[in-house]
Amino acid sequence: MGDRLREIAGILLDRWPDGSFERQLLMVEVLPEMLGQAWMGSGATEATTRLAPLLGDPDQTVRRRAIDALARIHRGTGQEGLTALERLGLDREPRCRDDLPRVRAACMADAPWEARLSVAEPDLCHPSPGRRLAAIRGLATDPPHPPEAYGAILEAVRGDDDFALRCEALECAGRVLAGRATGEILRGMESMLDERQRRQALDAGYSAEVALALAVRGGDMEAGFRASRVLPLLTAEGHSRRRGRLRLAGLRGLVAGAEPPEALVAAAASLVVDSIRTVRWHALWALAEASWAWPGVSWTGTVPV
Repeated sequence: MGDRLREIAGILLDRWPDGSFERQLLMVEVLPEMLGQAWMGSGATEATTRLAPLLGDPDQTVRRRAIDALARIHRGTGQEGLTALERLGLDREPRCRDDLPRVRAACMADAPWEARLSVAEPDLCHPSPGRRLAAIRGLATDPPHPPEAYGAILEAVRGDDDFALRCEALECAGRVLAGRATGEILRGMESMLDERQRRQALDAGYSAEVALALAVRGGDMEAGFRASRVLPLLTAEGHSRRRGRLRLAGLRGLVAGAEPPEALVAAAASLVVDSIRTVRWHALWALAEASWAWPGVSWTGTVPV
């Protein structure tokens, strides 16, 4: 499949001249995904060279697609991949350098945790919040994660006033815990946001319940967490935006967990007829995602008609 995709990429690039609308559309919308898939794990200079013009594009979405493709191309290439990135000189490109830690983390995807952390350390301590966040996301991407990964991630944002950065770091910490959280760890995670920041986070679309749900996913504490934290959010009454955001947080917390009991599925399904349009749409998307993630759940009689 990879060889066929490479052949197609070459044909398409040769088909349209530089400056044509078709070539521009190909470069922006199709090529990053195609290159990332066709040269995955190869570290190929050819693929990296073709991506290079997009890494400095003024459009952030285009740059992110190119970074994602670059990460896939260099996944598991180790020191060789890191050296190739240095030769590209992307650290001198202001528009993409804060996202590079994700690519460096991808290079080290198959390395022992100590080696992965050593490569990420300069980025975790960097003054730029964006670079620290990219390093955190990179570390949280490829399991397995030892227990100390949780501490390394939270330490990178401890004392930072950027609550959005803290919220994202909490979700990454929950992901690396993967069901190994204890009551003490959950309390420590919750202490990362004070009450004011928790309200700000909710208004901005973040929720601590998502991070905590990821931390207890599949573990002994999940059932109790769902009953005490997720179900009250799903069933929060009221027509205000704030009350609607509580129900949205409940949906995200539910989908972040493992396969739930029928009562929780029914509570989430009831939100497809919620009085707030945003909640209805998110409920539909959440249930669509859940139907794929939870093959054992019976949906008969749970979704309102």
